[in-house]
Parts: sequence; structure tokens; C-alpha cells
Amino acid sequence: MRVSVSGIPAGLVRSVVMDLPDGATVGDLVERLLREDLSRDGMSSAQGPDLPDGRGPGQSVIFVNGRNIGSLAGVKTRLGEGDKVLFVIPAAGG
Repeated sequence: MRVSVSGIPAGLVRSVVMDLPDGATVGDLVERLLREDLSRDGMSSAQGPDLPDGRGPGQSVIFVNGRNIGSLAGVKTRLGEGDKVLFVIPAAGG
């Protein structure tokens, strides 16, 4: 199955299409990104993904097809053909 992945925490300034096995989850995708070291912002697989609350590498929030995985099944959210996965780092300022 092919999914589109983008977001700075994943080291991706633009979308890339990744092939994943059928039945893959968001957690599987995060682990693969860490394993393949696609990150450019200092993260490494040694840090491991922050997965329990649905956040990914670098405390990013993960969206699948525009929906926060926290409102879905978290990192156990199954991905499907053509899904769009976005990693976003929340920011605040003033």
C-alpha cells in the first residue's frame, strides 16, 4: 500500500510516497521513519518515538487525512491506500 507522508518532524519538507505493508499502522510508519533516519532535525532512532499519547518524533502531532490520530485509534490507527499522513510540531508564541 502507498501512503503520502509529509512534515518537518519526519524530515520531509515536501510529501513523499512510501510503500508500507497492508495493515500497517501509524506506529509502524513512525518506527520505519526512525529506522530509516529520515529526520533532519536532530532526532534519531535512539530517542525512540513518543507514541503513547499519539504524538510522534519530536513531540509532533500526527494527522491522517486531516484527522488527529488522537481522535482515531492513536498510533494503532490503520493506514490505507492513498492515505495522507502529516507530522506537525505545535508552536506557541506571542
